[in-house]
Amino acid sequence: MKKAILLAALTVGLSASVFAQGTIKFANGVQNTNTTPATPYNTDLVRTNDLQGHTGLAASTFFHVALYWGITGSTEAQLVVIAATGTGTTSVGGLSPALPGRFSGGTALWVTGNGTPPSGDAVFQVRGWSGNFASYEAAYAAGTGYIGVSTMFSAHTGGAGSPPETPASTLGTAFTGLTISPVPEPSTIALGGLGAAALLLFRRRK
Repeated sequence: MKKAILLAALTVGLSASVFAQGTIKFANGVQNTNTTPATPYNTDLVRTNDLQGHTGLAASTFFHVALYWGITGSTEAQLVVIAATGTGTTSVGGLSPALPGRFSGGTALWVTGNGTPPSGDAVFQVRGWSGNFASYEAAYAAGTGYIGVSTMFSAHTGGAGSPPETPASTLGTAFTGLTISPVPEPSTIALGGLGAAALLLFRRRK
């Protein structure tokens, strides 16, 4: 009997530890009402820039976005991708042509790592890319297509209480959008490095 009680308590404890994370909705589309009159202009949309003078809203399932999480104080290099199933997964929202620049994970709640308690604050970043790559990292490594990252921002998560606190319907105004641009070609990066080296050498000689 004692063993059964101990086993039950252990099971409850393990279950609590598994679900002891914050939750957040992976969606954008916060309307900017600071204009007069108010217009449906959003400050948190996904945009494209071909670096040739052409910009616009990303409006194709060819573009993808993913949400990265870290505890408060994390650096960009410490962030990990999260999804509705937790950390270490790659779950992305393809952008819809019907809603240019917008993305949504639907009704699912994205789950943070254990470092953020339910209804705690955390830092996030949205990363975007183009093509058939499974992740931002794969697109970056390939060196083709478009990639981009947002600035890191802080957001309040849900999950605490009974019933659990529901997070905001979007990432919030702290997320100010991102721009996806062509990946720099290796030759361009190399030329940039040579230019910097030449400039440094010139300054030393002076």
